[in-house]
Amino acid sequence: MERYTKGVEEMRPHRRDTAYLMMLLLLGLFGCGEPSENNNNNPQRDLSLTQTTEDGVFTLQYGEFTDQEGKTYTSIPMNEYFTFILTIKPKDSTKTLKAPTITAEMPDHGHGMNTKPVIEDLGDGKYRVKGMLFHMPGWWKLSIKDFSGDGVEREVAFNVEL
Repeated sequence: MERYTKGVEEMRPHRRDTAYLMMLLLLGLFGCGEPSENNNNNPQRDLSLTQTTEDGVFTLQYGEFTDQEGKTYTSIPMNEYFTFILTIKPKDSTKTLKAPTITAEMPDHGHGMNTKPVIEDLGDGKYRVKGMLFHMPGWWKLSIKDFSGDGVEREVAFNVEL
């Protein structure tokens, strides 16, 4: 009898492990759900390099992508540090500007970049943005805000697909 009881005790961890494996399998099969409406193949997503603020007061454009050695790219490289030029043009020339706050996130994944960009004011509404790194493929949202010197909070978001 003692031997039989010992065998059952030895078997219980295996049952627990089997139950965990079954739960993981079921989660994998049924827990993923439908892809989000923001998936990478969204034909309605605007990928333009120029955006205007909602109130029409400023137009922002970004481009001129380079790496740390100055090599130029036609688009944002994946998993490589890059620099770009941001141009902010007010509709009314009396509007003042200040260096913007720039962030990037992957809305489908709930995380942002692993780096913090450095922004250099080049004058005349142009800014060099260094130290950007989009470390994985997918949809990125590049947000530019706090650039207006008039105290009105404005934000422009660019969609980027890698």
